[in-house]
Amino acid sequence: MKTLTTLLLSASLALSVQSASALNSSETYSLRGEAPTGSLIPSVAATSNVPFNKRYEALTLDQQKLVKAKFDRLADNAHPPFPVQGLASVYKPLLKANKLYGDNQALSVLVGVNSSGKVDGVIVNHESGAAANPELVAYLDKTLRRTAFDPAYCGDTACSMDFPIEISFN
Repeated sequence: MKTLTTLLLSASLALSVQSASALNSSETYSLRGEAPTGSLIPSVAATSNVPFNKRYEALTLDQQKLVKAKFDRLADNAHPPFPVQGLASVYKPLLKANKLYGDNQALSVLVGVNSSGKVDGVIVNHESGAAANPELVAYLDKTLRRTAFDPAYCGDTACSMDFPIEISFN
């Protein structure tokens, strides 16, 4: 059985920083996993510079800038799709999928979110571009399709947009 140690997220969220103020105010947030054998203290399963338990609207402006940095050509009055229950609702299934079917290789996941906030499709590849294990892909497709998203907004109109995730397992 694979042991997951610290997991580094370069999700859409261990992000490139757009401004010095965003860099200076950046904190590290943790997603807790299972407690290792013989301990009651859950291990850190993932880290990010954006909280795992907040909706997009509840993020600070600097955190929103970090999220928006992963979306090409996103206008100032637009915002990307974002999980209704926060990033944990996306990363927990990724952690579980890797534990069940993965090989600890970095993954690139594109979650297609329509203008109603429903997931239309999930594309999973190894970061190298190689195809991921079909069981892992099927599990993530099934699980992430049940994840509720706030839709992207292009100006004042809800629009379809992909939610990119890059995750490395260490």
